Amino acid sequence: MCNLSTGLIEKGLRKGRQQGRQEGRREGYAEGVQEKGVQIYRNMLKRGFSEEEALSLAEITREDVKKFLENQK
Repeated sequence: MCNLSTGLIEKGLRKGRQQGRQEGRREGYAEGVQEKGVQIYRNMLKRGFSEEEALSLAEITREDVKKFLENQK
């Protein structure tokens, strides 16, 4: 391979790794936010809030709780 094609391949690989890390950070942040919401939801239920109140105040949905629990398996 010539130097130009080698350089282009390396540049592409670096760009792909950087985009992969950024995407991973976004996914990790979203998972962390979801996990925190579920923790708040559970704590509120323990303190006697209704399910609807807890979901609303934790700013999550039933689907968020279900997804989180499925990912914990």
